[in-house]
Amino acid sequence: MWRAVLLLSLGLVLQDLDHGAAVILQDYAALFVVAAVVLASPGRWLLGLVGLVLPIGSVGFLQGRLVAPEVFDRGVVAISDPATEIVHGLLLSGPYPLITWLAPFLFIADAFPRATRPLVVTGQLALTVYVGHLLVLHSAPDASTADEVIPAIGILGVFALASLVVSSLWRRRFRQGPLELLLHLPWRRN
Repeated sequence: MWRAVLLLSLGLVLQDLDHGAAVILQDYAALFVVAAVVLASPGRWLLGLVGLVLPIGSVGFLQGRLVAPEVFDRGVVAISDPATEIVHGLLLSGPYPLITWLAPFLFIADAFPRATRPLVVTGQLALTVYVGHLLVLHSAPDASTADEVIPAIGILGVFALASLVVSSLWRRRFRQGPLELLLHLPWRRN
């Protein structure tokens, strides 16, 4: 729950910066709340939940976009929004609504550990990498964005590769990323 509170607060504040990105941290906060519930569940129940959420979540969201596009508007949620709009955006209509992201979050790394290792290592520094990405977008918008698909894919590829390499090198030397340390502060021993 500490992680959820930290990510929700950080995400809502970062969304108000002028970087042009839809911040996902507040959506991860919602996923952490769900994770707190489902991690205690038996594997069979979890697999059934994924089987249910995978088709219903995406179809439900797409159906909502067709029937009520003003309700499922994919607008960003920020600290300046009313609480009801924040909850609605996180669950149903924001750029990363829980209704569509729940199934992938219930994350396949245990089944394919070697193949997913680089992603897992980067995921262990996800907060640091993500905040770094937003800061790059904020400080160098012309160098970090493109109007055409091919250059945009190149920029994305460079950032993704740099994230994988830096995360792997960092994890060889340190147990946690600098911002991930904040997620564990209440439980650290002096």
